[in-house]
Amino acid sequence: MSFRQYLDAPAEMKLDRSFWVAAAAVAVLRKAVNDPFRQEHRSRGEAKNLLNDLEGAAGELAALKHFGGFTGSDLEVTHDILSLHGPVDEVDFRIEEPDGITLMEVKALLVESGKGLFLINREAFGKSRRRGAQGYLPVLSSEGSGLALLGTLLTMDQVGKWREYDFGYGDPAVGVPLGQLTQANFGRTEDEVRELLEGSRFGIARLEGDLDGVISDPVAELGRLRRDSVSISPGQGYDSVVRFLAGICQHGA
Repeated sequence: MSFRQYLDAPAEMKLDRSFWVAAAAVAVLRKAVNDPFRQEHRSRGEAKNLLNDLEGAAGELAALKHFGGFTGSDLEVTHDILSLHGPVDEVDFRIEEPDGITLMEVKALLVESGKGLFLINREAFGKSRRRGAQGYLPVLSSEGSGLALLGTLLTMDQVGKWREYDFGYGDPAVGVPLGQLTQANFGRTEDEVRELLEGSRFGIARLEGDLDGVISDPVAELGRLRRDSVSISPGQGYDSVVRFLAGICQHGA
């Protein structure tokens, strides 16, 4: 099986509390990194900015774990899950295999009631296209769920044909109804996806509860990591990344 064939099949992934601790750690540190650079039209307020960073972190961690499950040809997976010095102008993943290189973005949605669209920021989509991204790996989960669903790859041409949505921030997105995405890329109805994710929820790992304050002072912890030149290397695998982030949480608690 080629890597592209591997991506052409929807997948289910079991998650545990260590996954959500790692995702929360990346989210609060990303927010600390990005806040000084965040343009006003890109801000959605403190809570929503943090949730957006959690979605991004969860999606990338799930993708990294998924890539580690590929048993075909050897893969060299490069990422920048935790940048300490500002926004990253690269694709989320560069995957090199004997047959070629895949440049890929990841787009995650934490499915909650009231969320009926799968959206990609229009400006971010334009940047991804300029970076040479070949597509988006869609990931669905819900905060604290024991499960993530990974869909088939969305090509740039597909996303480029999506409808535009403007919610009044002056920062439009393109998107599709969630049910359309789940049927086409996950092989399930929207109701099936919601029931599956809700039924696997831990009930213990949510940012407003168990994961709140996973790093008590993200700005101070970010300063320590910068000062000590400690970070995640671009080629680290999932287990190594999660262990590293667990150590940061223990130090920053």
